[in-house]
Amino acid sequence: MSAITKAVLITIRNIFDNGFLTSSTRQVSTVEDLNGSNSCAGYPAYVVVHRPLASPSSVSYNELYSALQTRVVEGQENPLALFGTGKLFEVQKYCTLSNHCWSGFWIVAHSRAMTGF
Repeated sequence: MSAITKAVLITIRNIFDNGFLTSSTRQVSTVEDLNGSNSCAGYPAYVVVHRPLASPSSVSYNELYSALQTRVVEGQENPLALFGTGKLFEVQKYCTLSNHCWSGFWIVAHSRAMTGF
């Protein structure tokens, strides 16, 4: 029995893949394309990855749309599912499958919450 099952948690079968970059100003095809960009790396760990090339910042997802719309940041990285549900395509012109990193976002819930108590 796994540790997740022992904790009375269940996971959604599929995970959200990360490794996509979007930008309102430029297509990102090479590492050099990130030079000087002001992107939202989303999580503090990703800020470290971007720091040698760009001026990354961490913006909460709740504030991301307005930060992109007002150009506080010009780009971001999130799974495509969040790019779609957050309608980030309205304020981002370019989307690149960069494979610069990979991380999976698991959806985990307590079993009572998923079975209606």
